[in-house]
Amino acid sequence: ESSFSVIAPAGAFISLTVNGEIIGTAMSNGGSTNIAIEPQLPPNPMVVTVTKQNYYRYESNVDIISPSGPCVIADSFVINDASGNNNGLMDYGESIMFHMTMKNVGMAAANNVSTTMTSNNAYVTITNGNAYFGNIAPNSTVTVNNAFSFTVSPNIPDSHAVSFILNSTDGADNWISYISIVGHAPNIKFKQYVINDEGGNGNGLLDPGEIAPMTITVENQGSLTAYNVVGMLTTTDPNVTILTSQPQSMDDINAGGTSTCEFIVSASANIPAGYTADLTLNLNADFGVTQQTTFYLLFPDYCYPTAKCSLGDGFNGFALEQINNMTGNGCSPNGYGDYTNMVADLQGGQKYTVQWRSGFSNQRASLWIDLNDNKEFESSEILINEFELLTPNQVYSTIFTVPEGDYTGYRRIRIRAHFHNTPPHPCVAYVYGETEDYTANFGNQATLAPPQNVAANVIGDSVVVTWQAPARADATLLGYNVYRNNILLDIVTGNEYFDLDLPAGTYSYEVTAVYYQGE
Repeated sequence: ESSFSVIAPAGAFISLTVNGEIIGTAMSNGGSTNIAIEPQLPPNPMVVTVTKQNYYRYESNVDIISPSGPCVIADSFVINDASGNNNGLMDYGESIMFHMTMKNVGMAAANNVSTTMTSNNAYVTITNGNAYFGNIAPNSTVTVNNAFSFTVSPNIPDSHAVSFILNSTDGADNWISYISIVGHAPNIKFKQYVINDEGGNGNGLLDPGEIAPMTITVENQGSLTAYNVVGMLTTTDPNVTILTSQPQSMDDINAGGTSTCEFIVSASANIPAGYTADLTLNLNADFGVTQQTTFYLLFPDYCYPTAKCSLGDGFNGFALEQINNMTGNGCSPNGYGDYTNMVADLQGGQKYTVQWRSGFSNQRASLWIDLNDNKEFESSEILINEFELLTPNQVYSTIFTVPEGDYTGYRRIRIRAHFHNTPPHPCVAYVYGETEDYTANFGNQATLAPPQNVAANVIGDSVVVTWQAPARADATLLGYNVYRNNILLDIVTGNEYFDLDLPAGTYSYEVTAVYYQGE
């Protein structure tokens, strides 16, 4: 049995045919692929065909010639990674030797054979590329233990195939053959993040002016364990601050496993709706493994649907508690009216009466409140569904109940009216109708009390800042920001901070309590 080597991208299908008959096939793992074939006779050419999705088809003829003299090629190899994890694979960061077997497939003996191994792959460095195989009889093999050695980069991609070129010679003739080895490594990837703002408004978003823990999940998509993984979150965005200044440990992550790390993140109170901030997660692990991922932190906005209301469709009056928009309320531009400056005081579990009026007949009116404050009006938040405003310019009244819940702060109210036979939806554009937004106030936000008895004591060339916990705070405390001369030094969870090895000078210190809602 003989073999034929083809270098093709990973995932390519290779076919070898003679006279229209398939004599060998293989799926490439990348690099050099050796395909076992039966010996062939001249003068028929062998056709090499390589195909891959989104690639042009490759086809080439290889002449089959009569054998004469010696011909030495690579036959097989065994990896010796005893200095690494000894699993017989080419793993990231390892120093590898391998036992090499060369075969004389020619018709005459090959004497005094020496072989040189090279590779142009950036992920390996050959430390010993020369081996002597001596005399090899026809159709025979010679094995040299630990014939070649090389080191593998810590950052070799998982499943990356490395091709090696073996140039064998007996002093008179040269024979080129190839081997390919697949590398194994962890592949740590950002998977998702979750904002844990249960102590704030609990909407799972980092809202403008809010401070909250961000839990990041990463996944090892590689074939080997990543050891002692640590993550560091950074950003250059002026509207977002990463308050956690130290790398966070995620321990070991097995192949196919996940792990999490947490960072305290704050957002500027002036971030506009729809803004997107770039955050960068740097991951490091033992043996020089590094990975960097940039992901996006979205500050979402509400949808703003359109409709035609020039004929009187939609609303020309709305009232709820302190909201009284019964006069001067006509067709809004593009069918959307922003009346969020009008506020109604509401409470969970209570009943309220709505008054509304339309300028056209056969309108269907609905009302939503964004109770979880996630910038979406969900099906559970529609509190009036398709109330009929049948007669133009007549005031109709109806009652709705706010679901039980401990709501605080402001929430968006949305009302929509449309001509009949269109299902209610908070965002879909209507042909005829109108949308108006108002505001519900569910009460005061939690009290954000400051720390007590802040003091700074000089000890040599260092300063020890101490304080006591806030009094009467009714919000969840995350920690404390320590400032020197108005510059943030760190966020800590204890009640003291050591500012060490300071040059002579005058310093002022400030300590603020950090809550989900801010400082």
